Amino acid sequence: MNKAKILLLTLLFAGLLSGKENIPSIPLNSRIEAEKAIEKVFPALVRFHVVYTDYRDGREKRSEAYGSGVLISADGYAVTNYHVIDRTVKKIFCTISTNEEIEADVIGQDALTDIAVVKLRLGERKDKNIPVRFASFGSSANVNVGDPILAMGSPLALSRTITAGIISNTKLSLPYGMNIGWENVGAMVLWLGHDAQILPGNSGGPLVNMKGEIIGINELGLGGSLDAAIPSDVVEPVVREIIKKGKVDRSWTGLTCEPLLKNSGENKGTLVIDVFKASPAEAAGIEPGDILLSYDGIDITANFEEDLPFFFRLVAGTPIGKEVTLKLKRSGKELIKTLKTKEREIADPGEEEFKEWGFTGSNLTERMMRQRKRTTRDGVVIFTVKIGGQCEEAKPEIKPNDIIVNINGKEVKDVKTLKAITEEIIKGSTEPVPVIVVFNREAERWMSIVKVGFKDINKTSEEAKKSYLGASFQVLTTGLSEHLKLKDKTGVIITNVYRNTAAEKAGLLPGDIITSLDGDNIAVNRPEETEVFTNMIKKKKVGQTYEMAGLRASGEFKDYKEMKLAVKFERSPTPKDEMKKYEDRNFEFTVRDISFFDYTENKVDYGDKGVFVETVLPGGWAALARLNNGSIIQSVDGQKVEDVDGFIKIMEEIAKNKKKRAVFFVKKGIYTDFIQMECVWVK
Repeated sequence: MNKAKILLLTLLFAGLLSGKENIPSIPLNSRIEAEKAIEKVFPALVRFHVVYTDYRDGREKRSEAYGSGVLISADGYAVTNYHVIDRTVKKIFCTISTNEEIEADVIGQDALTDIAVVKLRLGERKDKNIPVRFASFGSSANVNVGDPILAMGSPLALSRTITAGIISNTKLSLPYGMNIGWENVGAMVLWLGHDAQILPGNSGGPLVNMKGEIIGINELGLGGSLDAAIPSDVVEPVVREIIKKGKVDRSWTGLTCEPLLKNSGENKGTLVIDVFKASPAEAAGIEPGDILLSYDGIDITANFEEDLPFFFRLVAGTPIGKEVTLKLKRSGKELIKTLKTKEREIADPGEEEFKEWGFTGSNLTERMMRQRKRTTRDGVVIFTVKIGGQCEEAKPEIKPNDIIVNINGKEVKDVKTLKAITEEIIKGSTEPVPVIVVFNREAERWMSIVKVGFKDINKTSEEAKKSYLGASFQVLTTGLSEHLKLKDKTGVIITNVYRNTAAEKAGLLPGDIITSLDGDNIAVNRPEETEVFTNMIKKKKVGQTYEMAGLRASGEFKDYKEMKLAVKFERSPTPKDEMKKYEDRNFEFTVRDISFFDYTENKVDYGDKGVFVETVLPGGWAALARLNNGSIIQSVDGQKVEDVDGFIKIMEEIAKNKKKRAVFFVKKGIYTDFIQMECVWVK
C-alpha cells in the first residue's frame, strides 16, 4: 500500500474527511477491505460539469453546475442523478480518473427515480487505447443497518473525494416526498440513510460497500449526520432499461393512494383518495374511499408512508396495456374490478424559448389539460414573458398561463405547429410582422395583435451629416476667467484635440481658449452651457473654412495672446449607436463596428481593428464563455476580424458547419485573452 493510500484511509476512518470526531479505530482487516473497495470504484468516478438552462423572463438562460457520477461499463456508460443532468442540460463535460475531460451525450433520464444515464464520447479521446475503469452494482437488498460504507464524489466541484460512515436506515422516507422535474421522487424511492458526509456536488456519486460494489447513488445531504442514497435495486433496472430503450416505460392507472386511516378499523390494503378523470381507474368504476386489497394478484398493505413506494413501483412496472384485476373493499363488501393500464406520460412538458414572440412555453400535458379544465390538449401554454418583448408589447398584452390557440386564422395544435407558422410569418421579413393571435385566458377567449419577429438594430440619423470640430472642451466660467485675469472674456477651453480631425489640422491645442466662431461671440460662462458651442459648429457647412478667434497662453495658464485660426469643418463621424451592428441570436451578444468616439474616449487604442462588443445577454452562451461588454473581438478561430461585415461572414460559416466550439481573441483595455465559446445547435 503506498503512502498516499495509507494517509487517505487513516483520515477516512479517523472521521477527518467526513467531519466526525472520536470514531473508534478500524481493525486491520476492515482497512484492507476498504482499500480493495476504493481500488475497485474510485477510478470509475466521474466529475460532471454541465451547462443547463433556466427559463425566466421570457428567455432561455444558461448557467453552469457540477455533480458526480460513476462509470458502469467499458464503453463509457455512466450513471448520475436526474437533478444533475435533467432535460434542461445542453452540454456535458466529464472528467475521469486519468484527468481527461470528455464530452458526453444523454442516453436517457427518469425523474421519478432521479436517475440519468450518459455515454462518454470515448472515440474523441487522444489515446483511444487506454481503457476506462468502471464499477459494478451490488444488491441493496443485502444492506443492513450498521454496515460500513464509502461515499465517493466531487463535492463543491472539487476533485474526487471519499467520506466514510455506516448505514443508518434502509427504508428512509421523507414526509412530503421530493419533487424533481415535476415528479415526486418519494413516491418510488425509499432511500438508504447513511452518515457519510454529502455536500453539494456529491449528487450522483456512488455509495459503495466494502466489497467494492455500488449499493446506491447518492442524492441528498439532509444535514447533521443523515444523508441519503437511491438503493441500487431501484437504480440498476432503470439504468438497464434506459441503456436499452433510451427511456423508462411505465404504466398508469389514474389511482392515487395513501396509507389506511388510523380509525378505519382496517389492517390490510391501501386507501384510494383520488381517481383521475378519464383514466383506466375511473373507467373501471373505482371510487375515492375504496380500499385496494390486491393488485394483479399481489396483496397490498400500506399502514405507513414507507409502505407506499412498493405499490407505486408495482403499478408503474406493469406492462403497458395489460389488463389487471383489482380486489377492493367498499362499504365493508369486497369487489373485483378490472382495468387496462395506459402508458404513463412524462410530467415535465419540456419548456422552450420562442425568441420571435418573446416568451417561453410548452405543449400541454394531459395533467395540465385537466388542471385547466380543458377538453383538448391543443395549443401552446405560455410560462414566462420577456419584459419589453413582443408579447408584452402586444395590444392587449399576452401573459403567463395564456394558451395560444390560433394565429391569423390557423389553428395552433402544438409547439411544432407554432414554429412552422412562425417561420412562415417572418420569412423574408426584415421588420416585425403584425399578426392576429387568439388565446385562452382561463375560461375566456381573447384576441390580440402581436408584432412577431425582430427589429432592425441598425439605424441612421441626420447627426452624422453635420459639421464636426474634433476637439473636446469645457466652458470658460466666470470664476476661471477672473482667476486667469481674462476679465469679461467668455468662451470655451479646449481640453483635448483628436487625431486627424479639423481641429488638429487647424493647429488647435489643448488649453486654447476659443471666444468666437465666424465673428460670433461664444457667450457662455456656466459649466452646463457646452451645447451652445456644439450647436454653433453644427450650423456651419461641411467643407467650408471659418475663422476661429481666441487666446493662447505662452506659459502655464498665463501670458495669453490673441490668436486666429482657419478651420475647415469636416463631416461629423458616425455616432456609436449608428455604427453597423450585428446581433448573434445563437450566442446572444451584439457587436458593432468600432467608432471614432471609441478612440476619443480611450475605449480602443488608435489603430486597433475588430468589432466592439456592445451587449452580452446574461445567461447566453457568450456570457457563459465570459465575453464582456466593451471587449474588442480581433479574431475568431485565427481569422482576423476587421469589421462587422467580416465578422458576420465568419459567424455564418461557423453556423453553417455547426462547429463544436469557436475561439475568440479579444482585447479589453490593456489586456488580451482567448475565449472559448461552446456551440450548441438546435436540431
